[in-house]
Amino acid sequence: MTVLPYNRTNPPLDPPAQCRNRLMWQVSRRLFGDHQPGPDGWCQVCRPYQYYPCVGRQLADIGMEAAHLVPDGSPWRLINVSPRNQRR
Repeated sequence: MTVLPYNRTNPPLDPPAQCRNRLMWQVSRRLFGDHQPGPDGWCQVCRPYQYYPCVGRQLADIGMEAAHLVPDGSPWRLINVSPRNQRR
């Protein structure tokens, strides 16, 4: 697990100083704040469809980590792609 400069269970509203993509941080932090567990174990937004942590919360966690670690903030982008079917 990667060591991050914020508490994963209570991240700050403002991006940390080392954050590389502030917009992705702010959107992910908003998603994090919206998708919180209720007393019955269901996500308060996704109830009654998903237990906590729901997909929204998982995406928020991925987004905040990517905003901090990935240079362009794109967790889905492949950095090294090998060419296919190269002819010599």
